[in-house]
Amino acid sequence: GATQTLRQNGLTLALELTYSNTSPFDFFKAMSGQGTEAFPWKCTIDVRLVGYTSVKTSEAVYKQWPTDRVRIERSGIHFIVYQKGRLGRFDIGSLVLVFITGGGLMSAATRFVEILATTFGEQRYAHRASMVEDVSRKDV
Repeated sequence: GATQTLRQNGLTLALELTYSNTSPFDFFKAMSGQGTEAFPWKCTIDVRLVGYTSVKTSEAVYKQWPTDRVRIERSGIHFIVYQKGRLGRFDIGSLVLVFITGGGLMSAATRFVEILATTFGEQRYAHRASMVEDVSRKDV
């Protein structure tokens, strides 16, 4: 009832586990010895009381049938555990693909800017001259 304590009424606790191991890798921390034994992951636990719930049971135990009985009321703690978060894992293939793709895109962007600067810019002749170095056979 409303006048009973949590111990008399029983209670329900909600435990929320939030985890993540997708934090970015820090090369300098790894080289200095920090985070080498345990990968940088984090886990938080949030415990909340679920209101307006009752965890209670009642049982009649007969000492001498049918005249003498004892009513036993038990209350307890009900746990609701749920988890959420992100788990990631290292994949060397994906890493290599990202580096190769990034390098290719960087090369394409550089070439595109060079073409624009040497073809359409106001100072295209100066840009073109700075990109090409004339070398004579005597200098080689």
